[in-house]
Amino acid sequence: MLKKLVLAFLLVFLFLNVSGDISVLSPVEKVAENNSVLTIGEMQPGETLELLIDRDAGNFEWNSLTVENESSFPQLDFSVEKTFQTISLFITVPKTFSQDVFNFKIVLLSEPFEESFNARLSVKENLLSSSLLEKSTSSVIGQKTKYDLRIVNSSSASHKIRVSSSLPVYWFEPFETELKGKEEKSFELEVVPVVHGLRAFDFFVDSQTINERMAVLNADVKVYPTLRGKLITAFNGFPIFSPSLLPHYLINSFITYLT
Repeated sequence: MLKKLVLAFLLVFLFLNVSGDISVLSPVEKVAENNSVLTIGEMQPGETLELLIDRDAGNFEWNSLTVENESSFPQLDFSVEKTFQTISLFITVPKTFSQDVFNFKIVLLSEPFEESFNARLSVKENLLSSSLLEKSTSSVIGQKTKYDLRIVNSSSASHKIRVSSSLPVYWFEPFETELKGKEEKSFELEVVPVVHGLRAFDFFVDSQTINERMAVLNADVKVYPTLRGKLITAFNGFPIFSPSLLPHYLINSFITYLT
């Protein structure tokens, strides 16, 4: 009888002392202690942040995740996705929301075990910045000139952007890219001038995540003429208001094609 009581006591003691690890994988990589406070990062209005947690708790697997008193945070939208290895909590902040700091309790369950931690999230504006390393270049007609663009995403959430310009698309081709949270990227922007002279223009950095223009970067290029460049002008337009010059344009185009 005494042995049974001791065994039962040991089982209860072991049960009460079994705990699981809460391994946060992203946007920070850290093991969150039960009832601890963990700063998970910062994001700007309109973005969605993924909080990724490993389901492996050490002695068992986490089966579900909830946000305690979720209705107390009407400014935030929460959704949960579970895979075989991870549980993701997606947090979305409305585009119209202003900056603030949120503290909410995340509860992980694996019957009969339960653990939690308090997540701290900052919402700020202007977390995406961009700059040109050089604003002026020179080239000749038809020869590429390059501008170095640097974009820094200080948010913990990923961000999709589009880079375009005020130039014709045959001078500069727009492109799209995505920056991960806390990522910095550099891009070589290639401009192919087709007309000689000084050309001032702008590069545009637009957010596809929140549908806003994030930056207008001024630049210019000094384009020097070449013989072929002067002749190739006919490919970029015809003298509509001076029909008498049309034969000369056609001859120049033919000579350019031969060279």
